[in-house]
Order: sequence, then structure tokens, then C-alpha cells
Amino acid sequence: MVGALLMITGATVLGSVGLYQLEVLHEPRWAVSAPQRKRWRASRRTLSLIGGTLVAAGILSLIPATGQIGSGRTFFIMLAITAWIGIALVIPRQPQLREERRRKAIRLALPAAVTQWKIAIEAGEKLVPIMERYASVPRAERSALQDVIQQARADIEAGKTRTFTDPTTGQTLTERMLFSDALLAAAQTTACQELISIVTILANADQSGGLRTALPALTRSSEMLDTVIRHEIDELITKRSLKLIAAAAPAVVGAVLLLIFVAAAGSNIPL
Repeated sequence: MVGALLMITGATVLGSVGLYQLEVLHEPRWAVSAPQRKRWRASRRTLSLIGGTLVAAGILSLIPATGQIGSGRTFFIMLAITAWIGIALVIPRQPQLREERRRKAIRLALPAAVTQWKIAIEAGEKLVPIMERYASVPRAERSALQDVIQQARADIEAGKTRTFTDPTTGQTLTERMLFSDALLAAAQTTACQELISIVTILANADQSGGLRTALPALTRSSEMLDTVIRHEIDELITKRSLKLIAAAAPAVVGAVLLLIFVAAAGSNIPL
């Protein structure tokens, strides 16, 4: 009976964790990933599934090797399932989770940043001092976005170049990268579509000689960003609710089963 209780409670825990992992496994539709990154992610998942299966099979092989029965066998079975979930589902998602957390931090910092940039543009400032002033004061809530600007500044100081085709002669030329180009390249490495869109607007306006022309497009992008963030907050609340349910379910099921066991054992005691 104790072994059955352990098995059912453990299955509830693992089922809750597995369902939660499957629920958050999807990538947000507003996230952008390079084809190379997607291929490596698929390969990593395949290797993790194979590795988790081999480890679980190795643990299960210990049951007949050590002659485990009853609770001991149940323990090894639960250990094998836990190892498979950890290696095949949880560990491979860690790099993706870090990327998603970075994109989320950038999205949350963008509305205030866009408002600040719009005020500076209306005051007639240029792109470089606007970005340098934004990145000059370190703040935790904007650190992910400040890192993108710092990366662009580092690329400029390193003298990075860009390659383009001359529309007149058709020749391939190389020139030093402008700050707007470096900022766009740094934004593209984050795979955050909202940041890429806003930086593209700023870069095109800066290269055309007038940041003020970017104000209407920045306003529209800011409104779309607010919609995305509201959707993301709703999704976060749903995930937190599922996580709380997954955390509470094993305790509830275990308590109910324990009460049933106590009641069943008490009914067999002679008066």
C-alpha cells in the first residue's frame, strides 16, 4: 500500500511538471530565431531525448541487477522517470529560457525607452547622444536594452565594417559601420522583433537625415508594443496559475490518499 501511495503521488508530481513543461514549450509567436539557431535547438532536443532515454534505461536495468522488489523497485522507477524528464525536457530548455527572459526584459524596457527617445528627438537631438545618455546610467530594469546599446558602441570603437553594393557601378564596397547600422546589428542578435522594428525605424530616419520623420512610426510601434506586453502579462498570469496548481496537486492528492489509507487500515482493526 505504501508503495502504491508513493507511485501515485510521484506520478502526480511528474505529470504536473511534465504538463507544465509542455505548456511552456512553445515559442512565443512574436519571437524571431535564426534558422541556424532553430536547427541547433532541434539537434539539442534530439540528443537530450536520446541521452535521457539511455540514462533512464540504465537506472531501470539496476532493478533486476540488484533484485529490487516492492518499494525499492518503485523508487528506481520514479528515479528513472525523473531523470528522463530532467535530461530530456528540462535541461534542453535552459538556453531557450534564457533567450526568452532576455527578450522579455527588452520588451518591458522598450515602452519607457521609446517615450524617452521621442522626447529627445522632438528636442532636436541626434541618435548617438540619445542612446549614449540612455545607456549612461545603469539600471536593473533596463540593463538588457542597455547591453544592446553598449554592444553597438563596442562595435563602432572596434572599427567594424559593413559590405554593400554600389547601385551605380554594381561593385561590392566596404565602409566603416555607422552607429545606426551597429545598433541594428546588435538588435538583430537579440531576436526581439519589437526592438528590431523600432531600431530599424530609427536607423532609416537617421541615415535619411531627419529623426523627426520617425516620430509617427515610433508612435504606432509603441501602441503595438503595448498590445504585445498586455498579451504577455496575461500569458504570464496563466503560466503562474498552472505552476501553482502543479505545485499544490501532489500535496492534495497525497493527503487524500493518506486519509484513505488510514481509514482503510483503521477499518481492519478489531474492536
